Amino acid sequence: MCFVGGEKMNGLRNKEKLVNAVEKIWKLDIDRDIKKKFMDELIWHIGTVDGQIGLVYKKYDLKHRSEGVVRLGIGDTKKLHQEHVIPRKILKNKLVDAKNIKEINKILKKIKVCVVTREEHKRLELTKKFGWEKYKSAGIKVFDVSGKEPKRLI
Repeated sequence: MCFVGGEKMNGLRNKEKLVNAVEKIWKLDIDRDIKKKFMDELIWHIGTVDGQIGLVYKKYDLKHRSEGVVRLGIGDTKKLHQEHVIPRKILKNKLVDAKNIKEINKILKKIKVCVVTREEHKRLELTKKFGWEKYKSAGIKVFDVSGKEPKRLI
């Protein structure tokens, strides 16, 4: 049983079930654009489940955080943004175009979400890089805060 927004939600926030849903949708013989919409939604959920710290789901309580968020904290959500390290539009196209389940699982492992400040998000949008390289290019330090002390990743 998983918790979403303080409420019990059976399976909705279970990564294994979300991955299984991606595999099932990939196999469906449906319009490509419809398949991409499903994939987009699932990518968002997988990213937040994978980065979630506590048992109760909170949108910005994720393990990857920028230096600005580490300093600011996650209380003032109006100043925060969830940033997909590799944009969802790229991931959903790769998932729809995947040749087999092994390729799908390889793509799913690349889903990462980092909480950044709105100002940092604007800087990230200016770079043409992808993945953690865009954070380096924008001069944004990233930390894993899932342990007792924040651990610098980038």
